[in-house]
Amino acid sequence: MAKVKITKRVYGLNKSLFRELNDIHIYLSHTLPLLDRMAEKYRSIKSSSDKRFIVPSRIGKKGIAKLTPEEVASLFEKFAQRELHANLLLVCVSRFESFLNDVLRAFLSEYPGKLSVGLKGGESERQFPVSFIINSTTLAEAQSAVAESRLQSVFYAEPKDYLSYFESITGVVIPETLFLSFVETKATRDLIIHNSGKVNDLYLRKSGKSARGKPGTIIPLNEDYFGNCISVMKSISDEIDKQVSAKYEKVAT
Repeated sequence: MAKVKITKRVYGLNKSLFRELNDIHIYLSHTLPLLDRMAEKYRSIKSSSDKRFIVPSRIGKKGIAKLTPEEVASLFEKFAQRELHANLLLVCVSRFESFLNDVLRAFLSEYPGKLSVGLKGGESERQFPVSFIINSTTLAEAQSAVAESRLQSVFYAEPKDYLSYFESITGVVIPETLFLSFVETKATRDLIIHNSGKVNDLYLRKSGKSARGKPGTIIPLNEDYFGNCISVMKSISDEIDKQVSAKYEKVAT
């Protein structure tokens, strides 16, 4: 049994994503105890004298930041309890979105006829600049330019439209429960970036029944939630890999 090019490509993308998500989780699980120990170390210091830390300066030279032992302990606690989870969640979501786009890119490259598919399925009515053809030396280059333009527009689409487009291009049906869980994770990511982690109406609208927290409260972030987010991303990517493999396998001749 041999697999066509697209199955090998998706398999490789899935394997790479798994490895990176695993690496991030391993890093987190080993770093949290270190942060706790550093917090304890500085909290045990009896002196209130400032500790000096070398930091970048506004003018490009090395500067000095002064913090009391208590302030340093609070800093490590802040990252152990929330900030490290928040920052790594941004990395994971970004990496997973890249995976989804890479899968779409692989399909559009392997099956350029799918470039005519619109965001909501069916024939696309979108027009592309003539420059895509003028600036391309080959048909493949022009198709690649159209594909990148399509992916940029799809990236900012509503989740349900993105899901519909993904299914139209790949033939993969992502379980709704998994996709809605990822939508909530994306909405949490947006809160961290754009609203200091405070729950707002936009988050509630995006997340629907999966929403966590009430308006004005800080969205909960902890190791359990972080681990669940990674599990959801892995489950979706693995589902994509399995369905692509099943749909596009062929017997070697």
